[in-house]
Amino acid sequence: MSELIEKDVICTILRDRVLLEEIAPRLPAKSISSPHLRWIYRNLLQYVRDYSDLPTITFFKNELKKDSALDSEDKERYIKLTRKLFKHSISKGMKKYAVDELRRFANKREMASIIENSINRLEKDDVEGAMNALAATSRIKSHEQDFKVSMWVDGWKERQKARKRRKEHPEEMNVIPFPWEALNQAVGGIQPGEVGTIASLAGRGKSISLMLCGVEAFMAGKNVVHVTLENSIWQTEQRYDAGMLGVNYNMLKGYKFSKAERKALNNQVKEIKKLLGDRLRIVKMTARKANIYTIERALTQFDRDGFECEYLVVDYADIMAPSDKQEMYRLDQTQVYWDLKTIADARGIPVMSATQVSKEYDKKKAYAEGLAEAYDKARILDIILTLNQFDKNSSDLLLMVAKNRDGQAGQEISLVAEYSHMQLVEK
Repeated sequence: MSELIEKDVICTILRDRVLLEEIAPRLPAKSISSPHLRWIYRNLLQYVRDYSDLPTITFFKNELKKDSALDSEDKERYIKLTRKLFKHSISKGMKKYAVDELRRFANKREMASIIENSINRLEKDDVEGAMNALAATSRIKSHEQDFKVSMWVDGWKERQKARKRRKEHPEEMNVIPFPWEALNQAVGGIQPGEVGTIASLAGRGKSISLMLCGVEAFMAGKNVVHVTLENSIWQTEQRYDAGMLGVNYNMLKGYKFSKAERKALNNQVKEIKKLLGDRLRIVKMTARKANIYTIERALTQFDRDGFECEYLVVDYADIMAPSDKQEMYRLDQTQVYWDLKTIADARGIPVMSATQVSKEYDKKKAYAEGLAEAYDKARILDIILTLNQFDKNSSDLLLMVAKNRDGQAGQEISLVAEYSHMQLVEK
């Protein structure tokens, strides 16, 4: 990417935060060849992260005074160049051209990185790993570059037919219910292509809620893939044992069963398998290392085995790695949620995950704005459910619909936590 293009891009994003939010995940600072523009870009990202606003030239002047890595001549030169950037005007056409060139450059750099990674795998004789990496990346990236066109008037009759069909056969809508009936009445379940989250402080039941979502989808006859990043696969399996069978969790862990109880549980599992089959896959991945490509490779492998995922649970997105490392943690988080949205769209499946809320909501109701890094996460997610506990000594919880892209929000559902049986029960 030429320095002239870099200059036009930096000039543009100094005045356009929305464009900055779009560009930042695809433009690491190290990709900028000009030292001065690279310095401007890094400081711009830091300021936006800290203050959620665009800086003025005064900010850059003050940062130059504090920068010990630059000598006095460099500082003088940088401030003159920075002043020119703020005064420089760009036509709409040149702005678009610069951003288009940046996108092409970012795609080229990303493709080179993907090919290099695959070659490294091949050199280690990991042929299947190289093929899976390329296949997963190709699937997701080709979807990102796709677009669909709807002829609104011409499509009216077909949409009416589809709506009539859904009314007469609601079982075909493929909307997956939540574990709580009052919530289903409020939002109607989660639809293919949507990404939802359960948000709360630590220890309130996020992982249990996600497990219960998996149980509900399984019982609805869907193929469920549960990705666990924080908990072990053994712990996750046992939670499903307790949640699915209604058994005391500590009894399971300690194997505290009579002979008759063991026989009854074995028969219960056999009956579930007979009715629903083996529709649940639990996958352990490494926190902070696993990204959307890791998940897509696992799902591709399941596809080959004849198991097509219909509902994806990720416990939980906040500790996933982004598909492309960013300069700022907040932008890393943004990339992860866009990644989940991409895989939901590409595969036509619902995705449920969890996220943290800010500590200030310890004893008060959390809204969408309460999500950590709220600006980025909240605008991407389709459904946000906050799980609130106002008294740590009480088992009472309040589940609130903080966002519902396809309907109303604000509904509240009272729950009682029965952690001994891995259940959150409606009052």
